[in-house]
Amino acid sequence: MDWYLMTRDGWSISVHQFIELLNSRWPLVKFKSAFSSEGFRSIDFQLEMSNSTIDGSLGGEGSTITYNGAMRDCAEFALWYGSMISPEAKPLMLFDEGYNHSIELGEKTTLEDILLAFKNKPSQQNT
Repeated sequence: MDWYLMTRDGWSISVHQFIELLNSRWPLVKFKSAFSSEGFRSIDFQLEMSNSTIDGSLGGEGSTITYNGAMRDCAEFALWYGSMISPEAKPLMLFDEGYNHSIELGEKTTLEDILLAFKNKPSQQNT
């Protein structure tokens, strides 16, 4: 399942800042630049987590991260990223590729909140 982590409208992170942020937490993270036929640029990344390897990319606009891996690892990544970015970017929205499950990540959102939102039948849940 692909996960999408989106910041508030109008906020973005530069590729350089994103690389620094991930390197500060996961020094062995791997990066690769990516281009599409339209010239859309992003940065792909791969990092080892407790239960899986997360493969993902920061979109060229700098406001959306698309990634996949084990559910718990993906939820932990979302919480970590939310704790590291500017308050102006919040709340973050975390959703799956079909937008069948979603949760707004607030200051009090826990790992259990995310896991519950994505294990239950499709619905929107705010925390």
